[in-house]
Amino acid sequence: MIRKGEIDEILPIIEGIPEFKSPYSKEEFTKRLSATKSVVLIAEDDGKPVGFKCGYQRNSNASFYSWMGGVLPEFRGMGIAAALLKEMELWCRSKGYRYLTFKTLNEHKSMLIFALKYGFEIIDTERSSKDERIRIWLRKQLK
Repeated sequence: MIRKGEIDEILPIIEGIPEFKSPYSKEEFTKRLSATKSVVLIAEDDGKPVGFKCGYQRNSNASFYSWMGGVLPEFRGMGIAAALLKEMELWCRSKGYRYLTFKTLNEHKSMLIFALKYGFEIIDTERSSKDERIRIWLRKQLK
């Protein structure tokens, strides 16, 4: 089941996701998600939060930024990430957004494959000034 959630529900999920090596603080989540239009989605299995997806309006009124998301490893491969994405797309369409964007690290191959499978296109790359890792920007037109 996918439902709207709160920032406090995200933090325990993040602790169980190994890809998040140095997760953001509650204060950073609050800063990003309360300054503009935003949504927090929680995926549950038997009432237990097992995944999340959150985002906010970043630069353009036409585009929504899917900032963070993840599913606990033991619940992967069950369609939860796809269900979270579908729910975010529905929410974005209902708010009038034309595009959904996000960025990921080049090293997260499974995320890149997921994005391409679900209709995202690579639109840009950038090299981080702090750690030299390559970030890949992706965008999907919402129809």
